[in-house]
Amino acid sequence: MKLLLILIIGFLGSLINNYGVSSTEICTKGIDQVIYDDQLGYTVSDWSWAKPRNFSNFKPVHSGSHSISFVPKTYEAIYLNLQNPIDPSIISSVSFWVHGNKVGNQKVIVRFTSNKVAVSRDFFLWGDESVILADPSVSSKALSKNIQGGKWVNAVINCDKLEPGQYDGIQIAASGEDIQEMVFIDDIEVNKRCISTNPYRNLMKPVTCDGHDCIVINVTETSNQMRWFANEIEYQKYTVTMKNTNTAAVEVLEFTGNWFKPRNSSDIWNVAFLEGGYYGLPDNVKVIYPGQEYIFGCVSVKGPVSFKVSYVEYENDKDRLTNVKQPIQNNSKPPGKTVKPTPKPNIKPTTKPTTSPTAKPTASPTTKPTIKSTPATKPTA
Repeated sequence: MKLLLILIIGFLGSLINNYGVSSTEICTKGIDQVIYDDQLGYTVSDWSWAKPRNFSNFKPVHSGSHSISFVPKTYEAIYLNLQNPIDPSIISSVSFWVHGNKVGNQKVIVRFTSNKVAVSRDFFLWGDESVILADPSVSSKALSKNIQGGKWVNAVINCDKLEPGQYDGIQIAASGEDIQEMVFIDDIEVNKRCISTNPYRNLMKPVTCDGHDCIVINVTETSNQMRWFANEIEYQKYTVTMKNTNTAAVEVLEFTGNWFKPRNSSDIWNVAFLEGGYYGLPDNVKVIYPGQEYIFGCVSVKGPVSFKVSYVEYENDKDRLTNVKQPIQNNSKPPGKTVKPTPKPNIKPTTKPTTSPTAKPTASPTTKPTIKSTPATKPTA
């Protein structure tokens, strides 16, 4: 019965074009593993940090007698650790059902983990990029792929949207700090890939990029041991990697925390501190060549730590000003761009014209004529 249901869902998915499943991309060859179906699968562990949460919720349920419930707030998540990892080369999709209680429209994201750290892109459960199959009964196209109030909707994540690798967990997390209405999750399943007809193709592989998009940012927890509590708040040490995927070298880079909650300024290192809470390349990093990575470390309140690029300049930028790293370190963009030329006119003209030209004419002409006039007196003597 479940196999028939999966085939029907696959057929409907081929008719509906969305971010998680685009037309005719998905072919499923049965269920690989059940992550949740009335209870967690035998090889699945609850590593969630969402409170409260309930894995034996009685109502509503999509099938069977139980579902998962949690309140999305302050980036908390349901985190399901998998002993049998998800390999996109043999897995076509991950599907589940979600219910939005009375109101719906909760802002929830899904992430996949590798080595116990969230590494995949965010899969949204709302908006145009939602992985929820569009509900034809919703008149508003903008809301048709949101979590719906009072009904179950199906979310399907295309594993071609994952980088190659082994994914050992799934996080279903709140996006934002607001307390939202309770959400219900049911029937989480991992589907086999039709390898012969639909082999894995990495849809996340960058083909071209422009500007900020060429800086790929990856944040990972340094280790499970590098975490501690202070005033009942959990902190974690993170490693941040910024990779230049452009064909030109990066010579100026400025970024800021997207979600970053340090204790103080010493909780981030190997960066230059700029005004307005921005960071830049440190003195020891002059340039990031194509394919090269720039790495820095930080400590933050445990959560979905992320950074975003606010300004970047490449070596082939036409209007790029030379030697701008020093001015940028004292100014944030966009205002910093206006300030860049200021130090140059003020420093160079003031120093050289005043010191050099005055010193040379005075020393040279005055001394030499006096020395040459001495031999003229010798014949007279």
